Amino acid sequence: MIFSADDRNRTGLIFSMAFMGMKYKKFPLPEKNAMTLKRIAHVKENVIISNRVMFRTIPGGGLVVRDHSRETNRDKYYVIGEEQFEEKARQSLMRQAMEAGFPKRLAEEIKFHPVSGKKVVSRLYGIMIDVSAITFIVEADSMILQYFYQAGASSRTAIGYGLCSIIEQL
Repeated sequence: MIFSADDRNRTGLIFSMAFMGMKYKKFPLPEKNAMTLKRIAHVKENVIISNRVMFRTIPGGGLVVRDHSRETNRDKYYVIGEEQFEEKARQSLMRQAMEAGFPKRLAEEIKFHPVSGKKVVSRLYGIMIDVSAITFIVEADSMILQYFYQAGASSRTAIGYGLCSIIEQL
């Protein structure tokens, strides 16, 4: 399991301590199965100092770019190669930055440029959705880029989508 968190409020530290308290405890699962946490590995985290970074989504994840309609309560998913993908991804990153508490003026300066990638179909709560396994460049304030790196980028980050590795700080 990979766990990541925005660490502006020391969330990662709090969860890390909680996981350490769970080590070697048996957690029951259905059908007489059980799970035991045996090892916690802290991954070295990079500090972003640039305002332009090339990211790659991690295997098993992908970038989810969705447009939710409040009127119909339906989601439209966009993937690399589609006409509106770049603009919808930029809007999603802007919305995410503002919801995370960054100033609107900084969020509006975000630029998104896909480099390469492919469409992948993924199961989300029993339905199939389109995601992008992608390499992309984001231009933004370095604190916003650090947030995307730690918390995930775009939509559905709470369930593991949008996790990225840094290819290069440009």
